[in-house]
Amino acid sequence: MKSFKYLFFFLVFNLGISHASVLDQKINSGMDAAYNFNFNKASKIFQQVAHNYPKKPEGYHYLSMLYLWYYLGSKSEIEYSSFVRYSDIALDLAKRDLDANENSDNANYILAQIYTLRAMANAKKQNSFEAFWATKKAVDFYKTTLKINPKYYDAYYGLGLFKYTLSFVPSLFNWALKVTGLSGDKIEGLRLLKKSFKYGKTTKVESAYHLSRIYVDFIADYDSSEAYLSPISSKYPRNIIFNYQHALLNLNRRELNKADNYLDKILSLRDSKFVQTNSFAFFLKGEIEFRNNNFAKANEFYDKFLTTTKDFDYSGIAYFNMAVCSFAMENPEEGKKQLLLARNGNDDIPDDNYAKRRSAILFENGISQHQLKIFIANNYLLSGNYSKSISLLKPIIDSLNESDQKGEALLILSDALLNVGRIREALNYSIQGAKLEIKNEKWIYPNILFISAKAHKYAGKWKDSRQILLEAERNNDSDFKDKLTPKINYLKKQLKIIL
Repeated sequence: MKSFKYLFFFLVFNLGISHASVLDQKINSGMDAAYNFNFNKASKIFQQVAHNYPKKPEGYHYLSMLYLWYYLGSKSEIEYSSFVRYSDIALDLAKRDLDANENSDNANYILAQIYTLRAMANAKKQNSFEAFWATKKAVDFYKTTLKINPKYYDAYYGLGLFKYTLSFVPSLFNWALKVTGLSGDKIEGLRLLKKSFKYGKTTKVESAYHLSRIYVDFIADYDSSEAYLSPISSKYPRNIIFNYQHALLNLNRRELNKADNYLDKILSLRDSKFVQTNSFAFFLKGEIEFRNNNFAKANEFYDKFLTTTKDFDYSGIAYFNMAVCSFAMENPEEGKKQLLLARNGNDDIPDDNYAKRRSAILFENGISQHQLKIFIANNYLLSGNYSKSISLLKPIIDSLNESDQKGEALLILSDALLNVGRIREALNYSIQGAKLEIKNEKWIYPNILFISAKAHKYAGKWKDSRQILLEAERNNDSDFKDKLTPKINYLKKQLKIIL
């Protein structure tokens, strides 16, 4: 009897491993298909998991994940309703699992995952209170998972993602952080995501993607971003989101041809589940043509974006850039109409806020020939055509009397000069620009201080560079703050200033 008892427990234990192994293999296979945007295959696998394990939450949870992806890529309420339906089933089953064994790391972890998706969905729906409470529950379950099993490294992914994301919560939501006891920390979030990437079993792909984004958006370390993004892009070439991130990365690097190739790939896949992502691809193609000063083509792509988008995000800056294109093509009447429309973007988007504010000024005063040259020179700068930017601005720089115009021109000129190695000239022009009294375009001051800090570093004046950079950081509180901050962080890292 004693031998039979031990044999019984041995069989049960091994059957448990066998079932878990088969379940894990199925889920991994489904996720592999999902990452490569083979959604028919992924859906069939997860439906089979739900059918074969009707009392387990995994099949329903991963089906809900697919529908959340569809919703995020299309803004379709039908997809959102399907997400909620499957998420509710998964949540009910996961709670039953936890009731049966509250000390199970797996039971706590799946609940953390379920609440993570619900937090994302509510945040996208702008249901702030629900998003914070779902985040609170997710974080608590991740922490419990790690308390039970400190080597459950996949849980670090969720904690890292929330730590990083919560650091961007606007001050008006501080009450929610206090009520829920949550806190954000970019550096800690980065550390935890690196840990999940290195040691995790099921979260390596997500960790790599988010690390790639963070290295662009927080530190402006484009080489590190590429190192995380390239392997997953190569493994999953049909993944529209990875291709889109690659396009953004190359836009930041001012390598427009590479960015354009990734956007063409996205549009060639014609994924009906991601129509909003396709719409944003049109916007970025408009940005590329705009930066190449191909104004007619830029307007065509911006128009495609505006006629296909399902919300107002980036519509303000799209109309603003279209207005610049129209003035450049000597069609001021059309340009004025577009300046009016540029005021109707999303106020939560910094680019749209800039478009709203500046379009009102330009509508009142018009776009002068000097201002038009400054816009064109900036496009040359952002496309990496530094010599053209310099050639366009140097002949007119001394004739610019209006302080905002001169400051903008000096910023572009000093940046271009720095990129072609003309450090002394870059220093001279950036110092000139920092002394100007800027009236409306307050973003010029911290940006030109940043260029001056870079120029001082290149000239070997590290002490001066540190002081100027910290001054730039203190004054970085206007338009384009989100774009300058990662560049400041990267230079701080180079200058060995603690972030």
